[in-house]
Amino acid sequence: MKQIHTRKCSANCFLWNQTVGIFSARGNAYRCYRYVGNEEYKLGNINEDNFSLFNNRLRKPVVRKCSECWAQLFCGDGCPYENYLYEDDINKPNQQWCAKTKILLEESFRLYVQILINKPGLFKDMFDSQTK
Repeated sequence: MKQIHTRKCSANCFLWNQTVGIFSARGNAYRCYRYVGNEEYKLGNINEDNFSLFNNRLRKPVVRKCSECWAQLFCGDGCPYENYLYEDDINKPNQQWCAKTKILLEESFRLYVQILINKPGLFKDMFDSQTK
């Protein structure tokens, strides 16, 4: 509901985020905690590469199917890990993820409007501090 209110849509995917670093106990660096231990997504090792390893950028491709979906701005093409786990391709959207995300978004929109119309005081308490 916060994203709806502020109109700041962003996916919370670590894999494509260039400012996140996840480290294993052995110093291996990854963009996403779900890929720890997967050599294909290892950026390097802090003991060998220092912080220059974060210059290794992963390029997020356009997912054509998602670019035509009304929910894309909120889900950001889904979770690459979930896509890989269920579809064997980080860029192929998983249908269960899509269905779940759309249901959650529809319910969030519904709740947002209900609070706005039926509980304006609660709405003001919830969101006024976020827009200042």
